[in-house]
Amino acid sequence: MRWQRWPHTRVPCAAVLASTRAMATRPGSAPQQPTRRRLLAAMAALGVVTTGGMLWQRSRHQAPRWVSAVRKPTGQYAVVALAADGRLIWEFGLPHRGHSVVPSPDGQLLAAFPRRPGQTIWLLDSTDGRLLRTLQAGPGRQMNGHGVFSADGRSLLVTETVFGETTHGEIAFYDVRSGTLTRRFASGGLDPHQCLWCGGLLVIAHGGYIEFPNRSKPKQLDPLRPPNLAWLDASSGQLRRADVLADPGLSIRHLAADGEAVFAGFQHDDGPAARASLLGYATPAQSLQPMAADATTWAAFNGYVGSVALDASGLQVIATSPKGGVLGIWDRRNLAFAGLRRQADVCGVAADVQGWVASSGFGVVMNAAAEVVRTDYAFDNHLAVI
Repeated sequence: MRWQRWPHTRVPCAAVLASTRAMATRPGSAPQQPTRRRLLAAMAALGVVTTGGMLWQRSRHQAPRWVSAVRKPTGQYAVVALAADGRLIWEFGLPHRGHSVVPSPDGQLLAAFPRRPGQTIWLLDSTDGRLLRTLQAGPGRQMNGHGVFSADGRSLLVTETVFGETTHGEIAFYDVRSGTLTRRFASGGLDPHQCLWCGGLLVIAHGGYIEFPNRSKPKQLDPLRPPNLAWLDASSGQLRRADVLADPGLSIRHLAADGEAVFAGFQHDDGPAARASLLGYATPAQSLQPMAADATTWAAFNGYVGSVALDASGLQVIATSPKGGVLGIWDRRNLAFAGLRRQADVCGVAADVQGWVASSGFGVVMNAAAEVVRTDYAFDNHLAVI
């Protein structure tokens, strides 16, 4: 397979090509010094990758690879690693649908998460996809498709829902070497989904939905425990802050971070009728605020953001919507909306050598240079580049 020029209108990528000496201005604050931007550019040149708020070093002899949970043409599920031209490097079969794949800080390990309600996480060798061990949720619990490694790579922190007299969210710590559960604490909200690190704190997106074991009843938003973005001290489990949005119909789902700020993607139960902002911005010092775009743009997202990422330069924020078939781009420096691209069922997105790369449920992978590779795989909601 080879890259093909993407036929849709290209969005100007001035932000990607901008000098790393440009100042980064935050709303309500003075311009930042450019040191961090130059550092990001230097890290990209050296093969240091940012994924879920973590940094890890790619082997200098390893070309970038796309890793994702997929559905194969046979209808079976797997985690695959693909070369940048779409060639299969390795495949690990799954018994059911997967969701996200997260690299360890050193890049040697991959945590493959099940789609919720899940019970098993597969720890894989990133080189060849070999299964190293599995992590199992305990009785009365479900894994929610996401997690993040500790900075030293020894623990995997997993978002879980605990069923009982009162359903609640928890963060479970699993020892990567032994696979055992070592500790857990309340996640700070209901229906924890994606989590990552920002400013030394663990940040958790809470969807706010009441779920029932084995999906015996439809999920529903709990008016007494609304969606929130929780900031926790992972060493003590102490909740430092919980950001709640003004619109109770917005469920907080997906995150990206760069160490200074978190970008959160939302979903709205009104679907196509939703005109609310579906992307937010927060820092350790500033609570979650909606990001701007016009009503027509938000309508194109069809009430749902499926994945959020920053590009390789750290100057663009990308949000995707498989329900709307769109990918939106915002300028990281001033949070201004920069443009929209259309691709059916696009969802997975990650930083890549071209700036960013995105995958779709129809097997299409496209990049910031408006190039496309077509594969035989239906990609799930999230994509990693290793």
